[in-house]
Amino acid sequence: MREADLEYLKAFLVSRAAAFPKTHDIRQLLYPVEAVAPNLAAELRDLDMLTPYAVEVRYMDDLPPLPPGQELELLALAGRARDAIRAELSGFLD
Repeated sequence: MREADLEYLKAFLVSRAAAFPKTHDIRQLLYPVEAVAPNLAAELRDLDMLTPYAVEVRYMDDLPPLPPGQELELLALAGRARDAIRAELSGFLD
């Protein structure tokens, strides 16, 4: 899910002709989103919780530990982010 959210964020920024860094750090991608769509950025602010699983992980053994139940929270967060970004991209996806 985290990789898909990165691609959705990048697609959104491309659709707005916004410059963004080449990165896997979700926080770094949220800064340019805030510049072009502050309401969307506010809605996505918790998406940064997925960054440790994007930036720091190279192998399955490197995964940061998840408290019980947090995987469901992160999946729900990723789904909400996908839906919010797809709504913003609806004119480009139709």
